[in-house]
Amino acid sequence: MAFLWKVILKFAANAGALFVATRYIEGFKISPQALLNLNVIGIPPFLQIILAGGIVLAILNDLARPLLKIIAAILPLITFVILAIAFNFAVLYVADIYLNGLTILGVKPLFLASLLIGVINSIF
Repeated sequence: MAFLWKVILKFAANAGALFVATRYIEGFKISPQALLNLNVIGIPPFLQIILAGGIVLAILNDLARPLLKIIAAILPLITFVILAIAFNFAVLYVADIYLNGLTILGVKPLFLASLLIGVINSIF
């Protein structure tokens, strides 16, 4: 029973958000069109679109949320890897400047060496 109330609450919240958006956000409009001939039971077309939109948004949010959680979990790891590569890139560049015996010709070898050193440093 709690699940049903949660679904109804999500639907109502999304429908309410659509209604508020149409009233207070300039450029956000809903064109009233009758859906499935619900005019017969007295539901105006504008409200039909709001209710249908609430259902669609609730379903799409429930489907997209697990994917977003996976992306959000991976994002810190990706950020750390990018920063580690950038750090190794800078360290190698400085080493290239100050070490006479080290010569790195171009950005591609510098980047690839940064990757290699980053992998080695993360293992050991």
